[in-house]
Amino acid sequence: MNGSADGLAASVAARSGGLPVEGLDVCEVTDTVFYLSDYGFGDRGLGLDRETWGRAWDVVDRLTGHCVREEEWESAAKLVLAQYCLGMDPLRTPSGVAGVRMLARAQSPLGAIPGKSVAWRGPATAAAGEYFRWACQAMLVTALSMLIVTAGWTGGLLPAGGAGGAGAESAGCAEGAR
Repeated sequence: MNGSADGLAASVAARSGGLPVEGLDVCEVTDTVFYLSDYGFGDRGLGLDRETWGRAWDVVDRLTGHCVREEEWESAAKLVLAQYCLGMDPLRTPSGVAGVRMLARAQSPLGAIPGKSVAWRGPATAAAGEYFRWACQAMLVTALSMLIVTAGWTGGLLPAGGAGGAGAESAGCAEGAR
């Protein structure tokens, strides 16, 4: 194992396989994956053995589905990017597709993601500066995630043959897993 593999193997993403994801810290899971994969521009498999990678993927996949069900927009955007960083194509996994579709539905007519989640959205009556403070981080995370994940795609965001009809309830599949 290399240093990256040792780091992820010791992380919550690899240690939590099979455990409930509801109490996990999304940032702890995603930040480890982002750092070790250089946001997907480095080794997207992270040099992990199949078993360790499978546990990490399982946690990211199930946590993505959980955040989609809870309509946690910012967390779902981070997890979609984490799927990519683990070597998966989130536009072809049920949980990734559900996350991208949820983010598309959450956008305001001008394209803003109105806050971290349904529960923590900017008030419709907020002045522009106040609304920006509510929405800024979620918009930036979503934009970064979509730019990286969709690099190289042409045409529509969800291509024919993708996991198009999948919803959050089917976000347990590790399609294309190593």
